[in-house]
Amino acid sequence: MTTSPPAAIIYYSKTTNGFYNSLVNATMPSDAVVITTETYNALLAAQSSGQVIQADGNGNPIAVTPTPLAPTPAQQAASAIAAGVVITSTGTSTVNGNYACDATTQTKLVGTIVYIGLKGSFPGGGATMAWFDMSDTPHIFPNVTVFEAFAEAICTYIAAVQEWALAGGIGTIPSNAVTIP
Repeated sequence: MTTSPPAAIIYYSKTTNGFYNSLVNATMPSDAVVITTETYNALLAAQSSGQVIQADGNGNPIAVTPTPLAPTPAQQAASAIAAGVVITSTGTSTVNGNYACDATTQTKLVGTIVYIGLKGSFPGGGATMAWFDMSDTPHIFPNVTVFEAFAEAICTYIAAVQEWALAGGIGTIPSNAVTIP
């Protein structure tokens, strides 16, 4: 007569948040509770789909959706920069708008400022220059002085947000509302 090997009994311990098998583990924590093989398999399947295993109020294992982690200062800074900067001009209301601060815009902005620095005028030699805001609305900059104030405001905002993130996100993230002359 052939005998079957003994069936494993699965245990869960709240204190270790671990599983134990009676055929493998000779000793177990004092708070270990017996669970079914079906429960064990269901918990492992839930864990592989992103849930975490923890004990309920009675010490039995349950699968729960983890609480999302708070965004890091670097992630918050990236989101703030992606939201753009809201420029309000006290002297030239036609430039008021929410402007992009992404890497492409920064490159274009620096190129324009370098050109102005070299030539003293807008690229192409025009007396005015259009710049699109985040909603693709063009805003006319009437002269290089207003554009330089605009460019400085955007660069200062980006630098302030990056400094905030590098300092560990202490305090309030800088406001994206900026006033220029």
